[in-house]
Amino acid sequence: LGCTVPWRDDEGLFHWPCHNSIYTTTGELVSGPAPRPMDLFPMEIVDGVVVVDTGTVIERSEFDPSQETYV
Repeated sequence: LGCTVPWRDDEGLFHWPCHNSIYTTTGELVSGPAPRPMDLFPMEIVDGVVVVDTGTVIERSEFDPSQETYV
């Protein structure tokens, strides 16, 4: 939807303003009308630069540690 999803440091959560959903640091849904966790985009670190493939959306039903990119 083109929304910026701000981090609430006081709560340790992301608040999605477009539909008022709330997510954890791993994109898991805490509350709101959203039906599932945040989507993922493939990413990698190339020569110290984070490269995100925004053309490939990965829908998911839950968090799995294999979805993380470590730096």
